[in-house]
Amino acid sequence: MSKGGRAFLLKVDQKLLDRVKKYASSGRNMTSIANRLGISYGTFMNYKKMHPEIHEAYMTGKADFIGDVEENMGTLAMGGSVDASKFILSRQGGPEWKEQVEVHVGVTPVIIERFRENPNDPIVEVILGSEDYSIDPIKEKIKEESK
Repeated sequence: MSKGGRAFLLKVDQKLLDRVKKYASSGRNMTSIANRLGISYGTFMNYKKMHPEIHEAYMTGKADFIGDVEENMGTLAMGGSVDASKFILSRQGGPEWKEQVEVHVGVTPVIIERFRENPNDPIVEVILGSEDYSIDPIKEKIKEESK
């Protein structure tokens, strides 16, 4: 038993590492992953410190998620989204494109199609979940347009 707390509850094995990577690759943050594992955020952080392989699984999953988001932004840009194009260029286009770009990604056919296929798609959640607007009215609009 750890000093002042409960014994660690998780067995650190490949199954756990796969779960951490899966959750991180779907866009979950560390608090959400801890909840999914049935432990507190603090316990998850302790596990990460004690077991570097957990940190590595988290970082690998997070990199996969970011890659998926980048790919989706590229798809939006190639589909004609000016805002997505500005965003991509501001991140990858060299010094001349490094200005701050305000991005408002609207409801596009690509997002509507992804939403039809999987209403809980984490990529759709990230794209539609900006601080600029609530995601629920956007989802309602997509549902209406999908009919």
